[in-house]
Amino acid sequence: MNTLKQLIITACILLLSAISVTHAQIKAIGQLDMGYPERIALSIPKEFTYRNTPMLTLYDDTEERNLLIYDDDINLVKTINMGQVKTFNYQLILQDEEREIDSIKAVEQPLYGQTTYTVWLVNQENLDPTFDESQLIITKEANGDSLIRINSENPNDYFHHNFFGKKYHRVYYRCFKGQVVTCLITYTIDYTEWHITGTHVENRQSELRRLKLCNINLNNGDGRANYYFEASQTLFNDDEAFEYIIPKYTLATEGFDDYYSVTEDPIYGEQSIVTQRSTVISEKSKLALAGFQVVSSNGTIVKELNFEEEFTANANPSCIYIISIGEKTYLAFDGQKNGKSQTMFYRINRKTADIKKVKMAPARLTAFPTVANHSENITVELDKDSKAHEITIINSMGQLTKRIPLLKGQKRVTFPAQGLASGLNIIHAAGDKTSSCKIIIR
Repeated sequence: MNTLKQLIITACILLLSAISVTHAQIKAIGQLDMGYPERIALSIPKEFTYRNTPMLTLYDDTEERNLLIYDDDINLVKTINMGQVKTFNYQLILQDEEREIDSIKAVEQPLYGQTTYTVWLVNQENLDPTFDESQLIITKEANGDSLIRINSENPNDYFHHNFFGKKYHRVYYRCFKGQVVTCLITYTIDYTEWHITGTHVENRQSELRRLKLCNINLNNGDGRANYYFEASQTLFNDDEAFEYIIPKYTLATEGFDDYYSVTEDPIYGEQSIVTQRSTVISEKSKLALAGFQVVSSNGTIVKELNFEEEFTANANPSCIYIISIGEKTYLAFDGQKNGKSQTMFYRINRKTADIKKVKMAPARLTAFPTVANHSENITVELDKDSKAHEITIINSMGQLTKRIPLLKGQKRVTFPAQGLASGLNIIHAAGDKTSSCKIIIR
């Protein structure tokens, strides 16, 4: 827990230093950790309302996810509706492969004590009134045992019934010297090697939903982002109209996979049958934030920003961090530039509605993918000047969950995400002061 507190305090000091310097080159020894807002606030912060009074925000129960805005008398003053949902449409090239089932191995596990064949028949009839001895399939083995299988019509009684039919029973009964034992059968599948069969192009799309606005007002003593809101009046200008933010996506080498894969049987947790697969081979296949649009509640685009210098922000979680210091307001984005983690700062002139890039803070520790499933591997890379001797991982509760020692001079380590806590995790390079980065495990 002390390590997490130290990270937070040092990150805030770095953030203040980064923004207060206007001309000097930024020097940072770690990625700026601005927190991970998991909950929506019930208000628009007062500093972003026209009358400097917070406004209550709620959702109504519609498919359009209307945002309802109320004043201090709980009067509905505005309903913001995005109208028709817009999408980012893109194409990916996938390589197709196939393999064949080579063999299936069965492992028998006895479950229950012995009983006589006659008692066993009575038990079966009690369990299933429709049971009849004619349903039994009895085979003799070389050692003299009899294997008894029930010719059931229930697909769940068979291993992958939709693929093999009634070939592999999940349960059978072993009879020897007049005694019957119930046995559970588990199966494993061996395959031939994968072979390429071709490629194909796949059309995909991702919804362009309102970006989260994550408020960090240092004038109020805020040190991290805890909540997010979704609309404002005076963040980008100084009038009574409401605006919200829509992302502009692009494809990049690092970012977010907007799709999932299922590899396990959802009922029994058994090995799935996978004889075909398609793997994305497009060089740029990840969703990343390339900029954003400021949209008025009437649907008009009032401001548009495109990132510069090959910088792409993380697309998930899709947050815009708002940093308030004195009379100045900044936007901060966690992202990538040339494969390195960066934090980009833009200053907002709320009177002229101008948005100008002012700083970029480099990091010495990077991890990818930044959003991963438990079945994936995480790779951590350190800067060439790093002197870290250990990688530690801290979950969202501040608990140390993993330690990975580093050899002298080692700058790269890969480890499985399995076992890490779902949600936000902070990766810290021990021995490198505040060198850290964030990943999300889903």
